[in-house]
Amino acid sequence: MMTIIWRLRPGALACLGLVLVLSACSSSDQTSAAPSSTTSAGQASPPASSPAPGSATPASPGPSSSPSPTASSGGTPTCRAGQLRVSYADDADGGAAGSVYGHLVLTSTSTSPCAMTGWPGVSYVGGGDGHQLGAAADRTDRTGSPAVIVLVPGGSAAARLQQAQAGNFEGSCSPAQADGFRVYPPNSRTAVFVEHAAQACRSGSAHLLTIGPVIAR
Repeated sequence: MMTIIWRLRPGALACLGLVLVLSACSSSDQTSAAPSSTTSAGQASPPASSPAPGSATPASPGPSSSPSPTASSGGTPTCRAGQLRVSYADDADGGAAGSVYGHLVLTSTSTSPCAMTGWPGVSYVGGGDGHQLGAAADRTDRTGSPAVIVLVPGGSAAARLQQAQAGNFEGSCSPAQADGFRVYPPNSRTAVFVEHAAQACRSGSAHLLTIGPVIAR
């Protein structure tokens, strides 16, 4: 039996070694290219740090602030009806012929300063149920801007009130006994009742009351 011996020249051996090395490198690259994880659909999962499509990172909320109160002067809030005690007193000097003069006094019951400016709204009420009698008070001193009055706790302002006698309006009065006044403090939509017996008129055409702006006391 004849034995065949392959003899390779040195250059051929070098080429054979290079072929083996390249083959090993190619196999290693194909193995490392495989995906590290897949979804159930066989697609690569997105990195955990990536946001989902169509989503946005919520912004941090800004600082909240409460609305400021309505200011009448220098940031002082307007006096509300619930912060005031309202009373009426006739003037010491009585009145003129056919009228009686007095003052509505508005005293602060608040624990902090409040402000007011302008005219109270005033009307007679009666019948034991608070229904209005006659026309609401007309305003005096309407030229110029009324003063802004700042009330400290316990402080007060006053508005002069003229009451014409119902007898001045014979034929258009339809007299009725008033239980007192319905008073709206300046710039307020809430009224308070002030007890004061007086002869009023049912008719709205009879203007018995005239009110001035609030002034400091």
